[in-house]
Amino acid sequence: MDPLDKRKIINDGQAVPAIDSYWVKDISFLPFSLLGPSNTKEQIDDWLNATDLLLDDLQLLLHEPCHVFWSHLIFDESLRTSLDSFLKLMPRHFDGEVTETVIHKQVQKLYQAYFKVFIRMTTCKESSSDYITPEVFGIILYENYILDIPKLMDMCIIFSPSNGSLLRKMIDNVFKHQPKYLDDVLAAAPSIINMFEKLIEKLTDNKLTVPRGLIAPNPETSTAQADIVDLCLYSSDICHSVNAFLQHCPPACLAFHNPSFYKVLSNYYEDVLHCLLIQLESSHICESDQLKMYDRLSTAQEECVSLFRQVLFAATLEQANTHSEKCDLLIQEFYDILTEHLGEYRFIGHYSLKYPFTEDIEYINSINSKSDQTRQQFILDGLSLAIEVFLEQQNAADKDTTQNEIASANGSVDPSETLEDTASAAEAMVKPSIPSQLQSILDMFPDYGEGFIQMCLDHYKSADHVINALLENSLPPFLSTLDRTLAIPLQDETLLTSRKNVFDNDEFDVFRSGRIDQSKIHKGKRANVLKTEDGAFKDKIKELVINCEELSMADNSATNGAYLVAEADMYDDEYDDTYDANEVGADDADEAQELMGRKLVVPVALGGSGLVEQADENENDSKGATYPTKTVTEKPKYDVKGRAKGQGQTAEVIKNRNFKTAHKARGANHNRKAGARSKMSKGMF
Repeated sequence: MDPLDKRKIINDGQAVPAIDSYWVKDISFLPFSLLGPSNTKEQIDDWLNATDLLLDDLQLLLHEPCHVFWSHLIFDESLRTSLDSFLKLMPRHFDGEVTETVIHKQVQKLYQAYFKVFIRMTTCKESSSDYITPEVFGIILYENYILDIPKLMDMCIIFSPSNGSLLRKMIDNVFKHQPKYLDDVLAAAPSIINMFEKLIEKLTDNKLTVPRGLIAPNPETSTAQADIVDLCLYSSDICHSVNAFLQHCPPACLAFHNPSFYKVLSNYYEDVLHCLLIQLESSHICESDQLKMYDRLSTAQEECVSLFRQVLFAATLEQANTHSEKCDLLIQEFYDILTEHLGEYRFIGHYSLKYPFTEDIEYINSINSKSDQTRQQFILDGLSLAIEVFLEQQNAADKDTTQNEIASANGSVDPSETLEDTASAAEAMVKPSIPSQLQSILDMFPDYGEGFIQMCLDHYKSADHVINALLENSLPPFLSTLDRTLAIPLQDETLLTSRKNVFDNDEFDVFRSGRIDQSKIHKGKRANVLKTEDGAFKDKIKELVINCEELSMADNSATNGAYLVAEADMYDDEYDDTYDANEVGADDADEAQELMGRKLVVPVALGGSGLVEQADENENDSKGATYPTKTVTEKPKYDVKGRAKGQGQTAEVIKNRNFKTAHKARGANHNRKAGARSKMSKGMF
C-alpha cells in the first residue's frame, strides 16, 4: 500500500489526498493552562471542567486514524497552539509539584495525553499500512514548523525525568529523517552563547575592582527583588534546557564545541549563578521563596558543570575513540581546554569533584597507549589545588550560613553586620605589603601595577597560575577589564606615624594618647621644698645637716692620711710574676725578731691617724695589753742535691727528690702534684 503522502482516499465518490484539510474535524483544542498559587473552589472547578474538555479532545485525536491525525497536525492551528502552550507552561521537574491533590492528578493526566501526541508526531510509521515516507516525514516536520530547536529543548526538559529512553528515540528519529535540524543547532549555538554573554553583562559591573561575587550587594543599588527572582528562574531554565537537549541529542554537542562556549560557560557559573546566590542572601525576599531560588540556582550550577562535561567529552574523547587517525590531536585538545580553566577555582573545582580526572586518565590510556604523563600530572595537580580552594570556600560559606541560622534562631541576627564583614573581607584582598610571589611576578611583568598583580594572586592563589594566565591572556572577565597599571593604595606616612620608640604608647606619649596627666609634668628644676608645715621638724633637720658638715670637716685630715695608706696597700697590676717559680728563701729560717715584732695600725674610726706605729714594750706593759705570741718551728731541710752525677744517690736523697716532685704546688707552679702523679702512672720516672 502506498504511503500516506502519496495515497488518496475515496470518500463520497471523491478521491481526497490522505493528508489534507478535508479530514480536519470541527474540534477546537483549548490551550493548556495552570492555576495560580491561591484559588477559590469556583476557580478550581472551572479549571477542572476546561481541562476535562481538553483531555477529551486529545483522547479523540489519539484514536483517530493516522491520516486524520496528521491532517489535524498540519492544518489545525488550535492543536498547534495547544501543543505550544503545553511546552511553555508545563511545570519542570525542578519547579516542585502542585500542592493540590486534585490539580496534581489532572496535570498528570494532561502530561500523559500530550506525551502520547508527541510520540505519535515523531513516528513516521505506525503500521505496515499507516506510514509516511521518511523523506516526506522530515519535510512535513520541518517545513510546517511542527518541531523546531526550542520545542525540542522543551520536550527534553519536560519528558526526560520520567521517559528518558523513549525520548531519546524520539529525538534520534527526528534528526535521522531531517538533517536540517543539525544545521539549525549550528545556527542556534551562537545565539545561545550570546544569551549567556548578555546575562553575564547584566550582572557584572566592569567598574568593580574585585569580583562581584565577593562584594556584599548594596540594597540601594542591588537589582530589584522581582528582577532577582526572574533572573534566577531564567538563568536556571537555560542551563537545564540546553543540558537536557544535549544529553538526548549527542550529535548536537559538536555544534557547541567552541573555545568561546567553554569560556562563557565558566564565566556564567562564576559571574551569574554565584553572583545571584550572593544577592539572594541580601535580598528581602520571603524565606520560602528564597530557599526555592537557592535550590534552583544550586541545581543550575550542577547543570552548568554537566553541560561543560557533556560537550567536552563528546567532542574530544568520544571522537578520539571513534577516529583513531585524530586520536592524539583530540586528546591534546582535551588537555588544552582543561588547562585553560585551571584558574577558575570555583568552577573547575566543582567539575573535578563531579567528574574525577583520574577516570579520564584511565579512559585515555585505554584508547591511546602513548599518553603524556607529564601533562596529565600537571593537570591533576592544578585540579587538586582547585578542589582544595573550592572546598574551603564551600566550608566557609556553610559555616557563615550556620552561624546566621543560629543567630536568627536566637533572634540576634543583624544583616548590616553580615554585609560589613563581607565587605571587609573583600577589601582585605588588596594588601599593602609585597610578598615574594608578587615580586617574582613583577620581575617578569615590570609594566604591571602591584595592585593588579595582587588581585590576580588573590584569585589564583599561586604565582605560577598567574604567570600562565597572563602569558595566555586567559584572565577571567573581572580581572581582564581592570587597569593593569593599578597600584596598591598606600597610606600617607609622616614622620610621626613612621617613628619607632621604646616609649611609644606610654602615659606621656602625646602623639598617640589624647589624655595626659599634667600633674605629673614639671618644667624646669624642682625646688627642694619640704611638703610638711611643721616648723620644729624643719629646725631639727637643719641642725642635723650642720652637725654632719662639721664632722666631715674635722675628719678631712684623718681621711686623707687613711687614703694614702690604703693607696700604698693596693694591689699592683704591674707586678712581675716571672720568678714566682723560684723558691727564694723557702728554706731559710724565720728570725725571732720578725716573728715577735708587730706593726700596729690604729684605724681612723677609732681615732687613730691611720699611720704605721711600732708598739713600745714599756708602753704595752704599762697599759696592761697582752699580745698573742707565735711558736715558730724551724722548717726541716731535705737533701735533694746529693752526690755528683755518676756516683749514685742514697735512699734518703731519692726519697727527698720524690717528695719535692710531688709537692711542687707552692708559688705559681700550680698543679704539680697532679702532673707528678700523671708522670708516675705512665712510668716516666
